[in-house]
Amino acid sequence: MKPLLMTASFVLILLVGMAVSLWWQTHPSYSNGWLSVQAPEGGWRLSSSSNAGVAYAAAGEGPGESAFVSMIGLPADLSPEAMVEFVRHESMHDPRIARMQVVESAFEYTVARGYPCVLHRLTAQAPRDHRLRQQQALTCRHPDRPGTGIVMGFSRLSGTGSTDPAFERQAQAFFGGVIVHNDLGAPRHAVASLGQ
Repeated sequence: MKPLLMTASFVLILLVGMAVSLWWQTHPSYSNGWLSVQAPEGGWRLSSSSNAGVAYAAAGEGPGESAFVSMIGLPADLSPEAMVEFVRHESMHDPRIARMQVVESAFEYTVARGYPCVLHRLTAQAPRDHRLRQQQALTCRHPDRPGTGIVMGFSRLSGTGSTDPAFERQAQAFFGGVIVHNDLGAPRHAVASLGQ
């Protein structure tokens, strides 16, 4: 009787573990004490996480959609113009974009979240198959740690060669689900709509 009870217990623990793992991948949220992140809406899964940030991939075929949040070093004494130039310079080194032809690129300084940020909107085209990459990145100075930056990114690689009209709303919703915490761990509430 004891071996049967042990086997049943093992199976139950295994099933609970699998259920928790599946739930975590399909309902991922992230917190590292400095920020909290809700996964993008619509079936995204956690692809990686560390103390420095988190990355998500859309459920489905191929590497077409991604979202991430990461902590970076950011010079503390940047003016709004210098912060825009810093983000512009850093974005030019993105290897995914370097292979593509930029169709549209715009940088906008904003304090809509209550602290300095630069919103970068990008549309680029792959030279061989003409697929379009839509990408938005929001780089912000941490409100309580001026030498620390937070980068939020949301991108989609289209298989059709045309842009998705829902992309802007989805990117802004993801950015709105990123809550930055102050040094005491209390959330600073985000504003979901930027640059509008």
